Amino acid sequence: MLNPHLPPKQSLPIMR
Repeated sequence: MLNPHLPPKQSLPIMR
C-alpha cells in the first residue's frame, strides 16, 4: 500500500 514514488518517511503518514 506504500507509494514507491515517495520516500519511506513520506509513506509512514500515508500508511496511518
